[in-house]
Amino acid sequence: MNYMPGTASLIEDIDKKHLVLLRDGRTLIGFLRSIDQFGMYWL
Repeated sequence: MNYMPGTASLIEDIDKKHLVLLRDGRTLIGFLRSIDQFGMYWL
């Protein structure tokens, strides 16, 4: 596996289930569907 810097390293995680813990205490569970060059994520 080759290392890709930045958001490109998230390509392997697309269509996998993720748990996101937010700073305000909320929890999101979902599938990573898309990312862009700015690091925006779509669950």
